[in-house]
Amino acid sequence: MSFDNYAIYDKMVLGKPRTIGDLTFIPLIHITVRAYYIFSLFLGMSISPEAFIVREAGGMISFYNISADTTFEELLANIMSTADEE
Repeated sequence: MSFDNYAIYDKMVLGKPRTIGDLTFIPLIHITVRAYYIFSLFLGMSISPEAFIVREAGGMISFYNISADTTFEELLANIMSTADEE
């Protein structure tokens, strides 16, 4: 028995910036919505943090990758494609 797996929505998006003291944290979140079909249609969704962008009051920006399976280049490409869509 096998089942079909379809990715309906698979994007990385920038989350809402949060300021704590002199630091601003911007999360990069991976959102996936999938449809599974065995005997009937089932929907599943996952939301996972991939990285954080931290901006200091002086303008210094740092990038922290928290996902082991995603490279910096992939995250940067996803950020740029998200910015192009807006």
